[in-house]
Amino acid sequence: MVNKEKIRISWAVFCEPPKDKIVLKPLPELVSDAEPARFPPRTFTQHIQHKLFRKTEEPVDADQTK
Repeated sequence: MVNKEKIRISWAVFCEPPKDKIVLKPLPELVSDAEPARFPPRTFTQHIQHKLFRKTEEPVDADQTK
């Protein structure tokens, strides 16, 4: 239903972290010898590539996560 008496403004908003600046990993207090991390640390770019393109687990280059 359209309301012709009021102006309506809409815009799309997309939020995502800086692709290579943030490393996704569990909080240190959640990881222990008994309960190690289930996945290696990844940048947001690596995470999206894995999710979208189903890439296999790749070692994370230390330079990419700094």
